[in-house]
Amino acid sequence: MKLLFGSLRYRILAFTALLMSVAVFILIFSTYSKLKKDIITKNQEAFATFGRIFDSQQETMIKQYSLGLDSLLDNRTLVQTFAARDRAELAKLVDNLYDTRLKHLYGVEQFHFHIPPCGQLLQSAQQGKLRR
Repeated sequence: MKLLFGSLRYRILAFTALLMSVAVFILIFSTYSKLKKDIITKNQEAFATFGRIFDSQQETMIKQYSLGLDSLLDNRTLVQTFAARDRAELAKLVDNLYDTRLKHLYGVEQFHFHIPPCGQLLQSAQQGKLRR
């Protein structure tokens, strides 16, 4: 038995097996590390792209809504009617503006006039929805 483990053949075979085991371990570890790094990089790129798209859409929506709101605030008759809380007159003024500009040009689905405390004076919405 001592001859088998002490022989040169056994030592060369054991040394070769050890080197191959270390090489396989290094190969597996380096492949795992590279894949992990690639996955993290791709995820960061995807999140950055999503963030840019979201920010761009948010900015576009803010511009659209501010343009619509500016056009309402420029209409002095509308502002005075809202201040007087005249629902019928306000509905007449808003209907045309909502149907021609706010809904089609700016993509506004609903438009509300609120009064304090937490009350709703008027709601302009898509066809088929109730009007308060």
